[in-house]
Amino acid sequence: GLRRSYSSTMLMNWPASLGAGLATLLLWQIATGLLLHVRYASGGAVFDALAVSARDLAIGSCSRHLHAGGASALMVLVYSHMAIGLWHAAGSSVRRVWVSGWVLYLLGVGASFTGYSLTGGQMSHWAITVICSLVSAVPGVGQQLLVLLWGGSVVTAVSVLRLMTAHFLLPIVMAVVAILHLALLHEGNSVWY
Repeated sequence: GLRRSYSSTMLMNWPASLGAGLATLLLWQIATGLLLHVRYASGGAVFDALAVSARDLAIGSCSRHLHAGGASALMVLVYSHMAIGLWHAAGSSVRRVWVSGWVLYLLGVGASFTGYSLTGGQMSHWAITVICSLVSAVPGVGQQLLVLLWGGSVVTAVSVLRLMTAHFLLPIVMAVVAILHLALLHEGNSVWY
């Protein structure tokens, strides 16, 4: 029957296309992020590097705005995709798809936080300070974890470099998990839109 032989043309509808839109935006974010990464400098030179990139490179300001706009569009699609999933698949048997989706969501939250922390302003500095300080609540090892995250006792250029590394690696991990998410969805022919 139709459920056994998966046919993307017969089963494709607008909610199913949200996942394809998310995949496209993830690739978009990786591409524009690579353009930004080439000109990014950590530490005290962040503002200078961003200003030079925006002023002197034709693609600098454009790629920065495209990356920021893509991040906002990605979050709108993520929440729409999750809402449709909650509506249609609540209590269904696609638990592994759900788990991989939640892993993707948490990785996306991490990528969003680390990306926000790289802008080099006062708000990003205090975001790093406050959010990373949450690990100090872990009993026994919280303070050591905080020093490990920051690379010292306060937020420094080392902290920003660590967050930049995490922001660079998280989308790659997200792409791998997204492929797994899609494979799990198609494994059981569990199209529930």
